[in-house]
Amino acid sequence: MIAPLLAAIAMHAQPAPNAYAIFERAREAFAAQRYPNTVAYTITVDALDGSGDKQQRHYHEYWDGTDGSVVVKPAISDEQLLHPYKPSAGVNFMGWNIGGPRTGTGARDLIGVPMLTPNYSFGLSPYVPPSKLSSTQLVEQIRAQYHDPSPQKVNALAQKSGLKTIAIVSTSARAYRISLVGVEPDGNARDYHLSLQPVRDPLKYRLRDLWVDTQTYTLRRARIGANFTDTATENVPWIVRFEQNGGDTYIAEEDAEKPISGYHGLMYSMYSVSFGIIPNGTMPPFAGWTSVSQPLTEPPA
Repeated sequence: MIAPLLAAIAMHAQPAPNAYAIFERAREAFAAQRYPNTVAYTITVDALDGSGDKQQRHYHEYWDGTDGSVVVKPAISDEQLLHPYKPSAGVNFMGWNIGGPRTGTGARDLIGVPMLTPNYSFGLSPYVPPSKLSSTQLVEQIRAQYHDPSPQKVNALAQKSGLKTIAIVSTSARAYRISLVGVEPDGNARDYHLSLQPVRDPLKYRLRDLWVDTQTYTLRRARIGANFTDTATENVPWIVRFEQNGGDTYIAEEDAEKPISGYHGLMYSMYSVSFGIIPNGTMPPFAGWTSVSQPLTEPPA
């Protein structure tokens, strides 16, 4: 009876892990991912509109790992292919429809065509392409990431201590105040739950909570303060769930935690975006691909 009691006391006497150290380990784990050159996947959007009607849209997308670009074929949903959208016959006057149905008929995109990368980290860690960068490309990438306009400073740091020093100096200016909420069960694993408060620019630094595996430091879940480039979603918090596929970390699902409202009031009381990675999916020929005029994308990290 005494030994288990002493073990329990010793366990509780250990100092709590440092929240910033956990955050850096999670960044390192995400940066260590090495994705295939191309990833094929489907995106499914589920929503309840302002009238309480269920809406669902399906898209087929391909991600090019060499430059991080996303393409969609075709540039509309499966539902719109089957039931092409026809605009209202009425006249638009100051945002209101006059002389025709309030809305058009057929299926249309809910917020926009979701051209979303399946491995987006919401600013946790920059993406590292599978091909090795040249010294010039690496310097340019670091300058772009840390907004350093001075080539002289970049060159001086590179000659003095090597390129790694630039990243170390830059990350010392913390963008978040981070605290450890606790260790929480997550299926068969346990996660560090981190709370993040942005020091500045909350629309850019959007992470609010992270759930990080205590053993592998892989990202399990995240809460973000805003999502996508649509203004209706700027003040809506989202829960993002990640999963492992082929040893790499991908987004599994993004769920809005609040209703999404627009100029005319409630747009969607529920909105969910899920990703389905296709194992060994390959990039198809580009012939017949069409552009998207107003795609729904993630804001720049």
